[in-house]
Amino acid sequence: MMKQWILETNGEPLAALRKFIMEVWTRAKLDYLLLPLKEEGYPYWMPRLINQSGRLEDFNPFAPVMTENISRHIPLLVDQNSGAKIGVLLRPCEGRALKNMSEMGKVKLDKVLTMSVDCLGTFPLDEYEWRAKRKGARKNLEKEGLRFARQGGIAAYRYRAACQVCESPIAGQADISFSVIGLPVRQYILVNTFNGIDEKLDFADFTSPYIPFALTEQREKTDSRVIQRQKNSYERISNILGETIPHTIDTLQEFFDQCGECQICMQNCPICEIHVPQKTRGGEYDPEDIIQWLTNCAGCGMCEQNCPSHKPIPVIFANLREQLAAPGGYALAG
Repeated sequence: MMKQWILETNGEPLAALRKFIMEVWTRAKLDYLLLPLKEEGYPYWMPRLINQSGRLEDFNPFAPVMTENISRHIPLLVDQNSGAKIGVLLRPCEGRALKNMSEMGKVKLDKVLTMSVDCLGTFPLDEYEWRAKRKGARKNLEKEGLRFARQGGIAAYRYRAACQVCESPIAGQADISFSVIGLPVRQYILVNTFNGIDEKLDFADFTSPYIPFALTEQREKTDSRVIQRQKNSYERISNILGETIPHTIDTLQEFFDQCGECQICMQNCPICEIHVPQKTRGGEYDPEDIIQWLTNCAGCGMCEQNCPSHKPIPVIFANLREQLAAPGGYALAG
């Protein structure tokens, strides 16, 4: 059962979210928290495991850049810290990946408190740096997305291809999720809770349960508009790529065979972190392994971002998932 709460931001949405998460940290008695942090001397926000709440002053989930999918670290993190209470803050695609990994039976989440925040989009790494310089500072670029959150964000074509075709940038798949899309974030952030976590942590002590109807109505309308925009972007990009990309499992096998022993895409994929597609004795990738990979793909685009040739793997996988989901499914040739 989902419950919703209002977090008043008083003109400072990032500061309000940091304070809220610090409160959650204390009340949940977390030992560790995994989230994107800015390290001194490094240009990007990187996944970091912290055990001191003071480091929360260095994190920003609204930064429009993504260096890796945080969820890929969680199976090993849980194994190495048996019994520890761990919190994680995820983008929607990272939350989908973690959910799929859990359903594959590869990670237990009973000691993990999951949090997710709406994603306003991320730039390619080089473009992030270029745009930050044009804005005069990274923080100005980071504030831009929040400024347009109420309208559903800025023009999506600026972002990475994976963000343009993301099935849903709406926060979910978590114990606690934070909604900013469609909302006046300088006034409010919506906090959504699941699995009774609000009662366990006494949310009534530091949030308001009163949700104005106009607020939720606008949120729902904007969500629908954003998701439709993503679908339109996917169709546009898919049509542009046309026959230059694989449209069957068999041609997808050939596509990956051409990459030789590279596997950089797999090395950056959270799903491949727990199940790497194997090759048959004939030297081709096992088609069932490929199917498992693409059906569990969360669409984060870390494969494309790190691929030396920037092959549009998220679009290819999305196209093939449609075929697999069609009536009768998809039959392998031969």
